[in-house]
Amino acid sequence: MDNGKRYTDKYKKIICKRCLMPGWNISSVSEKTDIPRATIHRWLKDRGIKIPHDNERIDSPIIATAVLDLYQNLSTSEVGKKLGISSSTVKRILEDSGVRIRNQSESGRLRCKNKMIKSVSKEESFRRAMAEEFLI
Repeated sequence: MDNGKRYTDKYKKIICKRCLMPGWNISSVSEKTDIPRATIHRWLKDRGIKIPHDNERIDSPIIATAVLDLYQNLSTSEVGKKLGISSSTVKRILEDSGVRIRNQSESGRLRCKNKMIKSVSKEESFRRAMAEEFLI
């Protein structure tokens, strides 16, 4: 079935790259661009790019390192959103790495602490900007 649309190789490459970016997947790219998922799958396959299906595990050392790093300041769901993976995948990676999962009250305290740090750093930035303005 030919709908008459033709896409340049450059555009196909951009679409394929978008599918690999954190927070994006084939379905979301398809939805935003009105390009059928099957077409995007074919473009990826033509370029030799294998996208894991939702039921396949993500076992990348790079992802695991990113999860461990981000979990110091974020909740499992926030880490998942940043990396484009589910919070259950984040939990599995953390458990496999021997990290204890925080409970909700611990996550709440961490969120409060992070908000305080952000507000202090904003105040500090303001003070520095004011000091620089007066020194000039």
